Formats: sequence, structure tokens, C-alpha cells
Amino acid sequence: MSYININACRKENSKIIALSKITLAPLALLNILINTNFNQNIKSLIIIAFTFYLVGDILLLSKKKLLFTLGLSSFLLGHIVFIFIFNLFNKSYLTLIVAFIILLYPEIQMFRLTKSAKKLKTPMRIYSLFMAIFIAFSTTTYNILLIFATSIFTLSDSFIAKNTCSNIKKYNESHIMITYSIALIALSLSMVILNY
Repeated sequence: MSYININACRKENSKIIALSKITLAPLALLNILINTNFNQNIKSLIIIAFTFYLVGDILLLSKKKLLFTLGLSSFLLGHIVFIFIFNLFNKSYLTLIVAFIILLYPEIQMFRLTKSAKKLKTPMRIYSLFMAIFIAFSTTTYNILLIFATSIFTLSDSFIAKNTCSNIKKYNESHIMITYSIALIALSLSMVILNY
């Protein structure tokens, strides 16, 4: 499905882009539900997180600023739910502290990037702070694939941020969808690995 979506982005076929984009999160969720035996509480949290991702995907299909902001908010809520999930698998708070200190550098870069953004400056800064927390908590699981997934999510979101904060689009939709697809696949597989 990711391949279909990326191909549709290159050909600028908006109907196939929309249909394929909104299937990515449900397919990643389905993989987790089929291939894991997490307890019901963890499964419920995972379903909630992926529901936020799906709603975010739907809202981000619109070019209206309000719906765009709501779409980002939905993704942020999904990331926050995953932060709670990662904490359930936490192996070391020392790792969390070290990771968060290291992640201050990208956070400072986001502050510099959003200087030119007028209306979305505060929401984007809050979002980037939670992305740093998202990655930091993933490091506490010692799951390399999960750390990779959260890092790629952040890369994908930074492409969106650069496009939003700049008058010139630096990244086209296929750049964003390639990184987003990789992030969802890696997140899905890493949750299966965490189960064992």
C-alpha cells in the first residue's frame, strides 16, 4: 500500500493518494493485533494511538489551516499515547535522561526553524518537544527498530514543518510519504518484537 501511495504522489493522483494514505495506519495496526498477544490494556492503547494516526491522516488530506492543525494535533495525541506505551516497557530511566539531553539539539533547531512561522510557531514548538520525548521514551525499551521508527517519524514530521514554515515547499509529498510509510512499518514491526 505504501508503494501505491508513493507512486500516486509522484503521478499527483489525489484520489489514490487519499485512499492509500488512509489505509496505512489501519494496516500497521492490523499487523500488531494479529502478531502479538499483548494484554487488553496495551492493545487498547495501541488501538487508540493508531486511531489518532488515522484521524490525523484524514485531516491532513485537507489544505485548510484549521484541519491541518487538527491533523497535527491528532498525530501528537497518538504520539503521546505511544509515550505511555513505551513507558510500560521501560528498562532504564537513566537511558531516558541521556536520550532527552541528546535530543535537546534537534529541539533547538526546531526553535530556529519556526522563527519565520507566524501562526503555527507555538503549536509546532510544542509538537517538536513531544517528538523529542517520543524518541527519548523509545530508547528506554532498548528496541533498536523502535528507536529507528520514532526517529523516522520525527524526520517525516520535520519535512512537514519545513514546508509549513517556509514560503517555498522544500519537500514534496512523496518525501513525506516515504518517511511516514517507513516509520509506520518500523513501528508496527517493533511492537511485534517488543511482544516477545
